[in-house]
This record gives sequence, C-alpha cells and structure tokens, in this order.
Amino acid sequence: MSGKKLPIWFIAVEILILFLVFQFANAAVRWLHLPIPPALLGMGILFALLASGKVQVQLFEVSSRLLIRHLVLLLLPVIAGIIHFGPVLEKEGWKVGTILVITTIAVLTSTAVFAHLTNKKGDKP
Repeated sequence: MSGKKLPIWFIAVEILILFLVFQFANAAVRWLHLPIPPALLGMGILFALLASGKVQVQLFEVSSRLLIRHLVLLLLPVIAGIIHFGPVLEKEGWKVGTILVITTIAVLTSTAVFAHLTNKKGDKP
C-alpha cells in the first residue's frame, strides 16, 4: 500500500476498524469485570489478529502512520489534564517522576527485546 495515494475513505475505514476493536474491548472489560484497561485488551486483540494472520498488517499501515505522525495532538488533552494536579505533583512529584522513568525504561527494554526476538535473521528493525 505504500507508494500510492489512498482515498480518504480508506483511511477512515482503517481508523473505524481500530475504533471498533477498542469499543469491543471496552465492552468486554465492562461485561467481564476485567481488571485491565480496555486499551490494553484492545491492543492484545489486535495483536492476536495480526499474529494469527487473520488480519494483514497492511490493512492498518496508512492509518497507523497517520496516527503516529499526529500523536502529539492526541497527547495534548492528557498534558492539559496533568496541569490540574499541580498541588499533588508538588508533594508527590518525585514519586511520579521515578515511576515514569522506571516504566519508560521497562517499556523500551521490553520492546527492544521483543523486536529482537521476533525479527528473522537478516531483517532490518
């Protein structure tokens, strides 16, 4: 799919499918009273579909690039929400900072290990 321009409706359909997977995960978490965030379950469902070959990676190639390119815009509401917690951050900011550093290192390390283990010999990351 790379190299040729796709119509906007195709990108909208890709994003709609991702949205529907998230809504399914959201409903499953509520109905089954699962102690995990719906986004995490949705990513697990999407990963299972991609890993099993039921869904091709190319189906989400264009929309995922678009969403990653505009990720900062998706994070702005989160950043604006943090501003309201100024007093909490003044008292407990060092704990929050420590947790952020540790979890960031854990995510980056696990991503690198997973990418290394799943790459076939000769493939570039």
